[in-house]
Amino acid sequence: MIVATAIASMLCMTPGPQGSFTAFVNEANARGMVATTLGSPQTVGQYGFGVGLVDLDRDGDADLVALGTTAALASVFENTGAGQFVNRTSTCGITGLTSPGGFAAADLDADGDLDLVISQRGHGTMLFRQVAPLVFVDATEDSGLDGAWMGRCVSMADLDGDGWIDCMIGNYAGLIPGTETAHPQVFLNQQGSGRFVEASAWCGISAPGHTFMVSPGDLDRDGDPDLYLSNDRAHVGPILSSNRLVRNDRGRWTELTDACGDAGSAFFSMGVARADVDGNGLLDLLCSNITVPNQPVGAVHPLFVQVAPMSWEEQAAARGLVTATNLTGWSVQAFDADNDGDPDVHIVHQGSQDRFFLNTDGQLADLTSAAALGGGPQVDYGSAVADVDGDGAMDLVTNPLGAPLRLSMNKEGRRRPAVGIRVAGEWPNVDAIGALVDVEVAGRTTPLEISAGGLGYLGMNDLTVHVGLGDSPRADRVTVTWPWTGTTRTITTLPAGACWTIHPPERLGDANGDWTIDASDQSAFSACLGESLLTCPCVVFDFDGDGSVTTLDAEAFQARAALARCDLDRDGDVDGADLSILLTGWGTNNPRLDISRDGSVTGADLVQLFAEWSP
Repeated sequence: MIVATAIASMLCMTPGPQGSFTAFVNEANARGMVATTLGSPQTVGQYGFGVGLVDLDRDGDADLVALGTTAALASVFENTGAGQFVNRTSTCGITGLTSPGGFAAADLDADGDLDLVISQRGHGTMLFRQVAPLVFVDATEDSGLDGAWMGRCVSMADLDGDGWIDCMIGNYAGLIPGTETAHPQVFLNQQGSGRFVEASAWCGISAPGHTFMVSPGDLDRDGDPDLYLSNDRAHVGPILSSNRLVRNDRGRWTELTDACGDAGSAFFSMGVARADVDGNGLLDLLCSNITVPNQPVGAVHPLFVQVAPMSWEEQAAARGLVTATNLTGWSVQAFDADNDGDPDVHIVHQGSQDRFFLNTDGQLADLTSAAALGGGPQVDYGSAVADVDGDGAMDLVTNPLGAPLRLSMNKEGRRRPAVGIRVAGEWPNVDAIGALVDVEVAGRTTPLEISAGGLGYLGMNDLTVHVGLGDSPRADRVTVTWPWTGTTRTITTLPAGACWTIHPPERLGDANGDWTIDASDQSAFSACLGESLLTCPCVVFDFDGDGSVTTLDAEAFQARAALARCDLDRDGDVDGADLSILLTGWGTNNPRLDISRDGSVTGADLVQLFAEWSP
């Protein structure tokens, strides 16, 4: 997290000359991130290993997961603060892997910690439940995560609107024996029970494909995740499946591949990035490619700009995203590296220099030499981004084969302020995966989304979203829209910093997260009352979202505190409506309904509800 001194230091730094860029610095060894990726096996289509930065232990900073390392096929490093890492591989419990591919993390059972799903090549997908900070147990047996195919990307989202996080696997058909009919898979979470049911046909994606990435994202921003599929070699066969877009309308799926414009093209599609590159408020798609001329999109990594709702136009060359021919791209990231408010682009290449493009008002300039992000003769596949040291700048990890991990620390972004935002979810989607975050700064609104996997290539970026503020010390307005329910919350005047957690309205006033306004919350509120500019612990008390904690918030806080614990609908009475709500969560671990706080909604909660029954 950014502390006050770090914020002050960041705000005092002077930006360099326009068009300059301070080089990234590889600090993997100095920061304890010491691991080497296997150089083999890469035959028969292994195509790299997943790497990701995600806060597994929920202490506010991004930890590391690296698959395919020499010491173990899955390495876990704890970020102990300010970007210092300690190897927890020997105690993390992730064993039994044979040929890992990709991974993603989400709280699949809504017990408060993140679980891992890891795909494999020629072996079944594996599920690991986190049972203590950075300690996992194998929960694959009876999970229903079947299909011993060539598993690639893993991604997570709530596809059916029941609140439980579902799982998607990209599978590459036909490259190894027995996978000729392999297709991308969707597994629906069965109420957090540890069981999943395959539902690819329901989503309309059960046809075979050379699928590297299944990327869930709310591209039409209507409150539910759509699916974008990155399919390799669709123009050369033998399996002809272009990149695909399937729209989700409250669980009804519609194929939009032929109607979405250039985003449905066929080429050597691999990694995927999603961001508003041109600043028109619509999400663009960027895919890595093999830059040879004789293919439908030409010798570019295609940049599909959304020029109208759900219609994309390829504009890579027009916007300066041009590389040499005959390069093979894999992971691609779109993130605001210089904190000027628009997303820049990093592309990992196989056996060639990583490319970095700086975005200025929708035009991309090749600053590869200045950024010094590495790459070269080594074969690179994966990357992930996060602010690992809490200085407000997005850092980058890559995993070249047969070589140590690279942790490229961002020295340019810290010259300008930024906001980092986490979103607390509506149970059971406790991390608000799929929530939309719109950040307005100096008249420009940046559309963002909380995503778990499906971006980059085979790995995962942190769940914290990041927006550079340029010359402004604060965001003018932040609006969060929670998925499926459409619940919204808006906060004005959010200062620079990376510690912000925005809660849904039902959680306001509950600073310690126990679903009760108690003495601890009263004390915390009193300390925040009178703040003219929000600090991190006080955002949960800003009921009216005006960027301060005032007497108006005090009135709302006291009204919330006056409600009985069993007044679940908060109408001032404990009655049949509250009983109905309690019964809908019977047997679950829903903390809102677990009145007795024994870990489950049972008869003990029913007894307490009747004890508070309104006369």
